[in-house]
Amino acid sequence: MSRNSDFNIFYKRYTGLDGLERCPRHILCLVAIVQLFHLVEDQIILSESDITKIAQLRTLYLKQSNKIEKLWIDYNADRMDEGQVSNAFLS
Repeated sequence: MSRNSDFNIFYKRYTGLDGLERCPRHILCLVAIVQLFHLVEDQIILSESDITKIAQLRTLYLKQSNKIEKLWIDYNADRMDEGQVSNAFLS
């Protein structure tokens, strides 16, 4: 064995740095994962105001859907003509 390889074996054995060659790679991966989490966090975790806005939009959508369904039923049952349905829909 050469003197240089003997020194490397001694250095790794007595300093405990054998597994630390991979340590920077693990740290960089961990930092990358944390940064990705912070980038995606706003997309995944909604604030209370966002949830309130979504609930309001859902309520408006359901009201409009019910109104259209009621107009369709009245038109289909000949209780309203096309002009009355158009006026009721646009009002």
